[in-house]
Amino acid sequence: MIFFADNGLTTTSANHLANLAKEAYKSAESDLNNIKFYTTEIGLLGSNSSNTLKEGVSESYLTTIEPTLMKIASLKSLIAWLREAIKAKDRLIKEASTLSDKDIAEAINITLPEMPHPYMRLSSDDVVASWNIKQRNRYYYLDTVCSVIGSYIHPDGGYATAKDDLIKILSEKHTTSGSGRDLVIYTRIPTVSIEDVNNTFFTLQEEYRGYQAELNSMKHQIELALQEDDREKSQKEEEESKAYQADSRVISAQISNYRKEMVRKMQSLKIVIPDSLKGIYESISKIGK
Repeated sequence: MIFFADNGLTTTSANHLANLAKEAYKSAESDLNNIKFYTTEIGLLGSNSSNTLKEGVSESYLTTIEPTLMKIASLKSLIAWLREAIKAKDRLIKEASTLSDKDIAEAINITLPEMPHPYMRLSSDDVVASWNIKQRNRYYYLDTVCSVIGSYIHPDGGYATAKDDLIKILSEKHTTSGSGRDLVIYTRIPTVSIEDVNNTFFTLQEEYRGYQAELNSMKHQIELALQEDDREKSQKEEEESKAYQADSRVISAQISNYRKEMVRKMQSLKIVIPDSLKGIYESISKIGK
């Protein structure tokens, strides 16, 4: 900010002035770099006349060298000051245009809205964990009983396999192995009637359905609890999301306005000329006019 004041040069004026100063010192440098301390004359052999090709500088010119060098230095100092001021202004404009929302919020003393996070949903285990000891034990018991009975009476289970074997031997009581004198005859004699086996199967199946119905009822309670949990949390998430979006729109507008105002302020900064450069500045300004 040392480059700027309420009154001064715009960036365009400063850039134009720097270009004028550059042309001025280049001309002076060219003169200094081309000085000769002798005069060169040219003539034809056998002729008494000659012409001056280039004159060397006079002793009085030597006294102008140091002031000219100082003027060049002043011109270059002015250019350096103006160029650095222009760079500083550009940097301030860029910084203002890229101010983070967080920095602006701190500057104008507002709090950025916090983005809402989704709520964790309950799991089946969470619901069961909320039950009392009796209810929980009943649930685990039913689950176990259904698993034991269900697997036993399943078409691939032990009871179904044994029933199929009984039906088979009712029509084929004898089997053999070996041959001749080594022939062995196996006779399979039913120990229970097929009716009793079927009745027991139906009884087990009925018990299984009863236990399964009770277990399904408890599972339905779990499902309802999960649905209610999801409904409540989804509603909260929706409400919080709407509130966040509304707050964000208001605060985003405030932040955007602040950022634009800061850019405007930086663009309106005027480049000040130090006292030590005012003489050369006024001299170049006259050239520009």
